[in-house]
Amino acid sequence: VQTGTLNDSDVDQIGDMNDSDVSQIGASNRNDVDQDGDRNESDVVTLGDNNRTRVTQGYSFATVNDDNIASITQTGDGNVATISQANDFSSAGSSDNISTQTQTGDNNRAYNDQDGDLNRNTQSQFGDNNLSVVNQNGMSNDADTDQLGDSNDGRTTQEGNSNDALTIQSGDFNRSYSNSYGDNNNATARQTGDSNLSLIHQGGTSGEGPNNRNSTITNQNGNSNTAHSDQY
Repeated sequence: VQTGTLNDSDVDQIGDMNDSDVSQIGASNRNDVDQDGDRNESDVVTLGDNNRTRVTQGYSFATVNDDNIASITQTGDGNVATISQANDFSSAGSSDNISTQTQTGDNNRAYNDQDGDLNRNTQSQFGDNNLSVVNQNGMSNDADTDQLGDSNDGRTTQEGNSNDALTIQSGDFNRSYSNSYGDNNNATARQTGDSNLSLIHQGGTSGEGPNNRNSTITNQNGNSNTAHSDQY
């Protein structure tokens, strides 16, 4: 727990059943958490200005049960939150990393990369000029992006089969981009507001038809909205 200005936090963990909690209240704080092992859990809460948080978990692909959970909550201006999770694929066992990022403020950015199967990702942003980027590589993964504010940008890329992508935007000048490569994938974009844009691109690999059992749903309620869906 840090309260003040110009604080710095660095946590490195290698092993099993590790836990990390970092709370920062102030301005110009920086936090780096690196975890390599099994069943790690990291919770980072920052409240202030110009904060930077990065969490990397289970990036060695050495075990089959890296049950990592990372949650980042930021309230302030100019915050950056990045979570990178890697796990073994279900062919050698099972992986179920859970990543949650919540940002409230202005000019926030959230990035998350997940490798493995059965992963869950939730990114919620409330404010102005927010950006959310989710990249998932594996099977049966879920990516949810909720944005409420102005000039938000939501981007989701999934590679694998049986993945679900959901983007919910409510506000002005929002943009939703969803790309999925594989079979039996679902992509849903819901927008409520003005001048929204929704682009969904799906490419299959099974050769079972033009859409390879992929599905897209786009709901728009507002003015000057544009929706485009491409399947092959």
